[in-house]
Amino acid sequence: MQRMIKKIMCGLVLCSASTGSMAYITDEIKLEVKVNLLRPVCVLKSITDNGKVDFGDFYALDVVTGGVSEKDITFDFKECNNLSNLRISFTPAGNIPRNTGDYIPNQLGDDKARGIGVSLFRNKAGNSWELIPLNKDLVVSTSELTGGTTSNSGTDYQWKMRAKVVSTYSDTAELITPGKLDAQVSMMITYE
Repeated sequence: MQRMIKKIMCGLVLCSASTGSMAYITDEIKLEVKVNLLRPVCVLKSITDNGKVDFGDFYALDVVTGGVSEKDITFDFKECNNLSNLRISFTPAGNIPRNTGDYIPNQLGDDKARGIGVSLFRNKAGNSWELIPLNKDLVVSTSELTGGTTSNSGTDYQWKMRAKVVSTYSDTAELITPGKLDAQVSMMITYE
């Protein structure tokens, strides 16, 4: 029995000694990271009237007959370097009904007009305007941009888009009713 106690005590002492004398090995490593931070490919400096388009007052008949004036929106891009395309995606904002992609629907509300929306058009070759499908990305090549003024900081461009009030009757079967037009869209521009 005494021998057994010695073995147990010896085992306890060994266990105790081995856990108390753990060795830690540490190394110091110096990590150096080098990054060449480039300036942005392009900078959007301004949009006509800060992106707010005012169509003024008009009658429902004006929408059907095309009597509501179209409004051009100009985007000024500055200091562009190595730009080949702009990729633009559109997301209608606010309290809206469903959207087919051909127009920005008007907001819903008691004081809002019904049966109208806003379509956007891009300028293709010369003075030809093409409907922008809002349910997919729009790719604009630098050949569609105007300006092209080059300086030490890059090339400055302009891009024009046209907004037009349209009837949504073919999509919604809603007649045009009087009220405010408040159609909103968010645009995300990616420089490629």
